[in-house]
Amino acid sequence: MKKILTYRNVLYFVPVSLLIIAILPIKVYSYYILLRFVCTTCFVLIYMYEKEKSKMNNFLNLLVLFIVIYNPIIPLKLDKVIWIIVNILTIIFIVFIFMKKEWQDN
Repeated sequence: MKKILTYRNVLYFVPVSLLIIAILPIKVYSYYILLRFVCTTCFVLIYMYEKEKSKMNNFLNLLVLFIVIYNPIIPLKLDKVIWIIVNILTIIFIVFIFMKKEWQDN
């Protein structure tokens, strides 16, 4: 029986869930600060995990771009509409990487 709740799955599920919530009209700026920390941390861990075990270098290079965009140290100031677009693109990208990895593992 395949385990659903693994360390790797959580690394993909948590940022995607937070990014979906971020698309909603939230007025609390502290949520977005938390989102940056969590997404950056998860993306760095995904990068390290996948770089070690994978040959998806083109996708990993794009993941570095998302690490830079969401970094909490030097925050990128964008309009809310642009952030929504970036969040949707990030969700699609992370889900795509996850699904591609799942297909390769099976």
